[in-house]
Amino acid sequence: MSSIQMKLFQHAAGHLGRAFRSRTFRLLGRLGLAVAVITAPLPRVDAGDWTGYMNVFNNDAGSQGDFVFGSGWGVADLKTTVLASPGTGINVENNILELFPNYNTYADNPGDAFWRDNGGAGPGGNKWMEANTFVEDQSITQDSITFGGVVDSYTLSPDYTAQAFIKVLDPGAGYTAVYSDTVNLADGPEFSMTADLLFYSGLLLQTGFTVSGINANPSDEATLGSVRVTTMPTPEPPGIEWKGFMTVSTETAEGGKGEYLFGSNWGVADLQTTLIATDPTTLTDNQMRLAPNFNTYANAVASGDPVDIAYWTNSTDGGITAGPDGNKWMDANTYVEDFIVDQTETSFSGRIDEFDLSGDYAAEAFIKVLNPADNFSESLYESQPLTSGLADFTLSADLTDFTGQILQRGFTVSGINANPVNEASLGSILVTTNPTGPTAITIDVASGSETQAQAGYATIASAASVTKTGAGTLIFDAANAYTGPTTVAAGTLQIANDNAVAASDVTVASGASIVLSGGTTMKTPSVTLAGGTISADSLVVDAASGIETLTINSGTIANSSSVVVGDGGLVDLPDDARVVLGVAGLSVAETSGGGKIDLGGGEFGVAAGGITAPQLRADIISGRNGGAWNGTAGISSDTAASSGGTRAVGYVVAGDGSARVSFAAPGDTDLSGQVNVIDLVGIDAAGKFGSGQAADWSQGDFNYDGVANILDLVAIDTAGAFGTGNYFPSAPTATGLGSVAAVPEPTGLGLLAGAALAALALRRRSAA
Repeated sequence: MSSIQMKLFQHAAGHLGRAFRSRTFRLLGRLGLAVAVITAPLPRVDAGDWTGYMNVFNNDAGSQGDFVFGSGWGVADLKTTVLASPGTGINVENNILELFPNYNTYADNPGDAFWRDNGGAGPGGNKWMEANTFVEDQSITQDSITFGGVVDSYTLSPDYTAQAFIKVLDPGAGYTAVYSDTVNLADGPEFSMTADLLFYSGLLLQTGFTVSGINANPSDEATLGSVRVTTMPTPEPPGIEWKGFMTVSTETAEGGKGEYLFGSNWGVADLQTTLIATDPTTLTDNQMRLAPNFNTYANAVASGDPVDIAYWTNSTDGGITAGPDGNKWMDANTYVEDFIVDQTETSFSGRIDEFDLSGDYAAEAFIKVLNPADNFSESLYESQPLTSGLADFTLSADLTDFTGQILQRGFTVSGINANPVNEASLGSILVTTNPTGPTAITIDVASGSETQAQAGYATIASAASVTKTGAGTLIFDAANAYTGPTTVAAGTLQIANDNAVAASDVTVASGASIVLSGGTTMKTPSVTLAGGTISADSLVVDAASGIETLTINSGTIANSSSVVVGDGGLVDLPDDARVVLGVAGLSVAETSGGGKIDLGGGEFGVAAGGITAPQLRADIISGRNGGAWNGTAGISSDTAASSGGTRAVGYVVAGDGSARVSFAAPGDTDLSGQVNVIDLVGIDAAGKFGSGQAADWSQGDFNYDGVANILDLVAIDTAGAFGTGNYFPSAPTATGLGSVAAVPEPTGLGLLAGAALAALALRRRSAA
């Protein structure tokens, strides 16, 4: 178009603008010749395909100079990377593009003065490039269009300009632009334009992006930056679709994978994957059956073509007769894919519902990241084999460094393409992805020992429950994430990883046991002994890092174990039964929010050296809470708390340093379960009564004021246990280190015994 023609066109545009479209033609007039050359005709492309067009100008002191030429370029040649293109037609929803300055003209033309400054030897380019990336509709039928999106990132150098645009071209007038609107992407974070197309029916519509500036030296790419945009993002993430890709290799003489032959997109059904239940929006509860490939063999035989038969089967006569099996190694990939925009991590998990796949085939779940800028090479690959006995699988990956790349999650079945007559015997795998309803898992180890991986459970991510059966030992040596309860019904569950049952409540049945490997601190919300045994060098009962609550309805803490009750930890014995336990050592955090032992109606025995007498007394006083026996830390008893002041917690330390601490009645100095004359004789023999000297429980101090006096005798009377026989609850179990020796009976009753009996008798007569 000559300058005279352009002026005439602008003059006509002014008159038309006064009639009905003044804004459009004012924009056109401002754009002038640059608009005209952008709109050169292009080969027809399918609506929705991203297309490239480059306008080249002279560089006029760092700005756009005279027009040199314009032509259709490949999108990648513009230096635009299309990261996602799921949209349809001109409505390019959720398309993701990264826009860069142009580098290839400089890089591909060394020493060329046309493209480089300083006679072709300079450090930079010398042409002004206007790179247009767009989709087009070659015949407008709609009344209006909106083109918008989000600027995900903008690091482009200020020496370059990036814009979004809507253009209407008239093919009948040399593809002249009759409408153009632009928005600077630097003004983000969002952009939107709406065009009235009522008067442009049948003309050509383009929507897209322009990057303008000098053709650049690739060595400056990192500093010159880019713009990443998402077009017309929908409020909800785009749906998922299961896809297929088959990689074909030769079969080695040993029946393994040989040289790569080709890889291509296949329909999911052609892979021999059967989609049973799918969700178009999420991976939740998608179910499918994975099997070896049969159709390549079957289709080759059905074709009757000797070339196909020879290629796909192990024919020995050049394809005249098909061999009994296939002769290609097939890696069948069934997957969903997404483009990584702002994700920093991903996971992929599922359940194996059925597994009878032949051992000649391998299957795995995977997470892949592919880099479209590097010929779709793998940036990341995480996988987990799917094997017989494996109940579930779980994978996770850090995506921080892979923005703009392609994420795939799915399954691979690998092995020889098979003869369909063997389909039943070769078996398959039925899987469910991200199941909402976890299943119950039972792991039986009849004898010996097995790790969880050997039992088919490398990790357990989800389970409604886990039950250990069989007389053998199951070793949990992985950090399992399931939240359902764990029951050791028989045999032994060995915990060899701190987080093996970190989110599961554990119950140990009668005759069964749970054992902690050396150096392992078992973390779990709770362990309940229902007749079973728990054993560890050091058993940590702690809300933050150990067993939060250890409940012992009946059963045993192994005698070799030391028990450390830390902050928030609780050891809980039943109120209505007497459980007697023995441990090597005992430590209880007494501070506010510390650890607590609720003896209920039971007893702890501690081996010599396992706790000092002062520490044991301090723990009891903390739990006593002024006589209410409901302290939040220390050693207390709910059974004593509910007795109305008639019961307490007592303790005895033997001469060798071993100790017992028990639910007790005041006056039961030897914790025998009876208050009788022997206890009174014991108080007399201790010689502390009325002396003002420091006394402990076995010496007559039942109210923990540090001395034995008349108040303690009153406590005996108030308890009402003197002479009434055994006051302990029934005992479902009696285990531990053995009883601490009772105080020896003296040769005769002293004045204290007689006075005490007289006082008690007097009080009883007065009460009567």
